Amino acid sequence: MNYEDGRALLVIKLAGMPFESLPDTDIKMRFDSLNRVIAALGKLNRPGFDGGSNS
Repeated sequence: MNYEDGRALLVIKLAGMPFESLPDTDIKMRFDSLNRVIAALGKLNRPGFDGGSNS
């Protein structure tokens, strides 16, 4: 959408969880799970990591 003065508007819809309708424990559980995944990815991509190969 463009405005007359040259400004623009963009709306992006993202998939996610409806945090307003979930109990706090569910939100915390999903957050902790995502943190574990991100931490594991960081460990796999660290400098000097050979992917577990023994060659």
